[in-house]
Formats: sequence, structure tokens, C-alpha cells
Amino acid sequence: MIETEFECRLLIPKDRYDVLFKFFESCFGPIKETIQTNYYFDTKELDISKNGDVLRIRMVKGKPRGVITYKQKGIESDMEYTQILTSNCDIELLVKNGVFPSGDAIKALQEKDIDTSRFYYCGEITTTRYEYTDNDCLIVLDKNEYSNKVDYNLEVESKTRENAVKKVKTICDEFEISFNNDNTPKSKRAIAAYLKKKNQEF
Repeated sequence: MIETEFECRLLIPKDRYDVLFKFFESCFGPIKETIQTNYYFDTKELDISKNGDVLRIRMVKGKPRGVITYKQKGIESDMEYTQILTSNCDIELLVKNGVFPSGDAIKALQEKDIDTSRFYYCGEITTTRYEYTDNDCLIVLDKNEYSNKVDYNLEVESKTRENAVKKVKTICDEFEISFNNDNTPKSKRAIAAYLKKKNQEF
């Protein structure tokens, strides 16, 4: 499956995260939390992340099937190529041997002349996510845990990037959050933290 994604995100302090959480809960009522872990992979030479792209497997708590996603970075929007893993897929085995089944994500990588014979695990991040729908926007609050670090994201997805940015700015103005347009992906933070920790162990 191929999707186009328009989003705007920024890191926010924990106290602002707590305020937003309470506000959205009061507006929309109790929202079901989703706990998901993204496992990131790349070639040995980091050919994927060098281009700002991402290859991940996402496992959602309570769901038997993981999803492989290759996210291709664009100027205004990202392209996502996904393929669903079989229910008997062993994530630990994939982390260990890096041999992925064929599908839309792998085909898209092959079209960019990326060696897909084996990928290397390069970090993971566990996110506790809350999603709220407001008109044509999806508002997301994330608590992210990786390599002994914790941080918090506000993210808005919409039909256009302009709408997403506008909504984030409105929330920032209302809740006294500094709008820094920080689009640093979770993947980049998680991979950098993992590689730094790994290098320190040698």
C-alpha cells in the first residue's frame, strides 16, 4: 500500500504535554491509548537514513501482525510504502537476521538501488500515543521512550502541510508552547541515540 502523508510535529516539554493531555481529554473524553514499538533498520552503510528516509517495522500492542514501512522523505509530504507481516512473524528473528519478505516497501527500496538482501537493526522506540480528531486534522500526543531517554511530541496530520502547520501554530499560541517547527523524526532521534550508545560500549 502507498500513502501520502502531510504532517507537522514538534518536541514539547513534559509540562505542556500534561496540559494538552488534560485539555483534550476534557474536550473529547477518555481516549484509548495505543502503545507501539518501531524497530528501525538500514543497510550497513546507512544508505536509507543518509537520504532522510526510514525503514521500520511497527508492532502495536494487542495486534498480532506487524507492518513494514519504507517512508520516503519529500519536500512537502512523505510517501509511505507498507506491507503487512504474517501473524507468525518473529520480530526477534527479523532483528537478528535482517532478512525481509518481499512486498511494496522492499520493491520501493530496490527501485532506488538499495541492497535489500539484508538489513541491520539500528534502534527502536516505544511510543504511547493518543489521537484526537478535530475537523480535518488528526492531533497526536506522543510519549517516546528510547535508549534510556524520554521525550514528548505534538503532531498534526492533515490534507495539506499548510493546514497541519496552521493547526500546530494555533495550539502553540493557545497553550504557550514555543513553535520551533522541529520536524526531527522520532526515527532520527532513536537511531542516533542507539548508535551513540552502541559506540560507547566498544
